[in-house]
Amino acid sequence: MATIKDIANAANVSIASVSRVINNTGSVAPKTREKILKSVAELGYRPNANARALKSNQANSLGLVIADWHGAFFSCLAKGVESVARKRDATLLVSTGAWQAETELKAIELLLEQRCQSLVVHSKFLSDDVLVDLSKEAPMVFINRFIPQVPQQCIWLDNKIGGVMMTRYILSKGHRNLVFINSNQHIEDSIDREAGIKTELAKQGLTFDPERTVYVNPNYDGGEAAIQQFIAKGIEFSAVIAYNDAVACGAMSSLQDFGVDVPKDVSVIGFDDTDIAKYSRPKLTTLNYPITEMAEVAANLVLDMVQAKENIKPYNLSYVPSLTIRQSVIGSSK
Repeated sequence: MATIKDIANAANVSIASVSRVINNTGSVAPKTREKILKSVAELGYRPNANARALKSNQANSLGLVIADWHGAFFSCLAKGVESVARKRDATLLVSTGAWQAETELKAIELLLEQRCQSLVVHSKFLSDDVLVDLSKEAPMVFINRFIPQVPQQCIWLDNKIGGVMMTRYILSKGHRNLVFINSNQHIEDSIDREAGIKTELAKQGLTFDPERTVYVNPNYDGGEAAIQQFIAKGIEFSAVIAYNDAVACGAMSSLQDFGVDVPKDVSVIGFDDTDIAKYSRPKLTTLNYPITEMAEVAANLVLDMVQAKENIKPYNLSYVPSLTIRQSVIGSSK
């Protein structure tokens, strides 16, 4: 990572001249300025967020990177961070990663350039190494992700246990003809939940059948499309294990369109326990993902890191979901 000294050496000028150009203070000859700016571009230099924030009296600025603004999950995440920022008198800036590595990187870099001194980052597509490297520029806490190199900077949920819990509950109700609707996004959440499903099936002497799994966009339309595919293939089932609440509700809507009664004919379980789970018909049995609480912890932790406390308050870094039983799952009659 380039430093001011590297820029000075490359441009064959003094460190003071580089500092004046970067901070836009003092006078520098036009040709010297041009040489410095050329070296800045070539070396990919970016001023350290900590130093810039302190110099500009923005030491209490907090950045948040989320995948997008759509869906209850990210609304709850943003709400948790915002509530802490308000209580701790921090200025909050938000940028979105749009489910792409390149855009996630740009979102983080944008917030650093905007002089955010600390960041809460939800990233699913940047590599661990890239995120660890970026975290050297400013304090960062990664939410909904575990990075072995920086475990004390990660707030994460055990999605594998979640997959186990969903499957165990459905099987406890006597269901054996299961179908699974997973996300088509190749991220830890979908991978780990499916791993948990397979683990619990194997534990109970059952086999995971790929023909009974559909990978879709993790939203209402995806759930609807998945049910249409299962029915078109003539697959019989008494229970649906869905990637999240949106997929589950889309699936229930599609089942009802086909004249299938939920839960009398088919039971459905979701994941996240967002508001839609409470207001769907029937009300959705699901796993609670405490994302608002996790977001509050992430924001408090990263702000504590900024203050360089010697003894930062111990926070709960890892979470497990909990089962919320409502109306969409009953015992199998098949």
